This record gives sequence, structure tokens and C-alpha cells, in this order.
Amino acid sequence: KLQHATTLAAEGNYARAATRLHITQSALSQSIARLETEAGFVLFDRDRQGARPTRAGAAFLARAEALLQHARG
Repeated sequence: KLQHATTLAAEGNYARAATRLHITQSALSQSIARLETEAGFVLFDRDRQGARPTRAGAAFLARAEALLQHARG
């Protein structure tokens, strides 16, 4: 789920992020919704232009990226 969120933040668009992750857009949307439910706050503002991290989402995503980098190492 963290990889999904960080990829969405990098791409700024569900369709592009889903393609990059090799999953459907629906699966990505569901994954992000579950992560937001677990976190207890909204990670992304969504509109026609795409998805942008909220202020709380940006802080969460910075930590998520650090965790993913640590896991890769």
C-alpha cells in the first residue's frame, strides 16, 4: 500500500500510477482508500487534474518513502 501511495504521489494521476504499478486503476483506488481508512485521514485531494497529497498526506508519504528506501536497502 505504501508503494501504491508513493507512486500515485509521484505520478499525480491514478491511471498513470496504475500503469506504472501494473495494476488496474480500480485496484489502485481501492488500495488508496484502504490506506486512508487505516491512517485515519485523507492522503490525497482528488479532482479532474489528478491527485495531489494533502498536507497530512505529504508528511505521511515522506515517511512512507523513507520506510520503502530502508526496506530496499
